[in-house]
Amino acid sequence: MTAFEKLRKSSEEIIAICKKEQHTKEDKDQLLNIHQQILTAIEDLVECEGCNRIVTQIAAITLDGESAKLCKDCGIKSLEAGKLVKKKTSQSRTQRSKKSQKKGHESLLDKPETPANTGKIESSASKIPAPETEKPVPKTEKSVPEPPKENENPKPDLNELYGEVEAQTGINKRDVKKIHKLIEEIAYPMDLENTIIYIVAELEKARMKIERPNAEKAVSMLFKR
Repeated sequence: MTAFEKLRKSSEEIIAICKKEQHTKEDKDQLLNIHQQILTAIEDLVECEGCNRIVTQIAAITLDGESAKLCKDCGIKSLEAGKLVKKKTSQSRTQRSKKSQKKGHESLLDKPETPANTGKIESSASKIPAPETEKPVPKTEKSVPEPPKENENPKPDLNELYGEVEAQTGINKRDVKKIHKLIEEIAYPMDLENTIIYIVAELEKARMKIERPNAEKAVSMLFKR
């Protein structure tokens, strides 16, 4: 069964559940399971580098020292032509991007210099008339606050974080690192609830003997760290 067939089947199962007049906890668990199946099927979809289509099967072909991941049709065309089928839109997109960057740069150069865009601070002392006295008036310099340093808020030490997760969940530090790696490898952004569902399903798939409550707590502690 291809990824698209799995997605179609999952959609039909969701529609069947939604048509029920009343729903139970079993329905919710079934929907969560279908959600995981949909995510897995989407991950199996790949883009052809020749025609930009999304397909379920791809082949890596190398001709004249160049390599590309192509679908069946583009692969056959490349082998018949003796050269790889390349994207037609990549060059035009690059040219449009360069023109846009150049236009934005020129618009900045055309602006007149002002304290706002030059970064210069106009001292308010120049606007105050000189006092009518012969005594020299000490000059006061305005202190400009320094920009915040990049490392002012360093990330927490991961070993310390892993140790804290291990202490609160009972999961050994090696498995905690694996859970954190799974979270970081998620290709598209998800909120905490969906991240927990995804990671718990991955742990069950890998047959890691971690109780669900402990796994959920670990994901909550490692989320966006």
